[in-house]
Amino acid sequence: MSRAQSTHAAYPGQSLVIIAMMLPIVTIMVFGGMALAQRTYDRMAIEAALQHAARASAHAVQYRGFAADQPTIDAARAAALGRAVLRANLAELNSLDEPMDELIERVEWSILPRGGSCVLPSGRTITSGSAPLVCASVSPWLRGMLTSAPWMPLLEVAEVMD
Repeated sequence: MSRAQSTHAAYPGQSLVIIAMMLPIVTIMVFGGMALAQRTYDRMAIEAALQHAARASAHAVQYRGFAADQPTIDAARAAALGRAVLRANLAELNSLDEPMDELIERVEWSILPRGGSCVLPSGRTITSGSAPLVCASVSPWLRGMLTSAPWMPLLEVAEVMD
């Protein structure tokens, strides 16, 4: 018997035991990764929809102000446009744990027609100078793919008319 054969004796079924021990860990990691990816996607999708809504609101300019070099925003029209754009962009999202209309009504809009600064709920301050500024924030109720526990990320966006 050679030295290699004596140190590496074969035990039938040894790899089956290792696979049986590793399978639960690998399964938890795969499903945990899928849940994390789904949460990240949902957050990014809602944040992108909110960003588009704020951008549309920031560009709801009263063009007669350009003649005097003072572009302004009609705040009521800008907020309505932002809600409409947000509704259109959230239409296909299935992970909301609340009605879409309730989420849209909970969005906090700060519309500054002549620019200035808005303080977001996280404490960040956004300043735009004299350009019209729109800030929006919301914490949507989302449900997980694998868990029934809802979660509420704080989403904040700001857009300046450029």
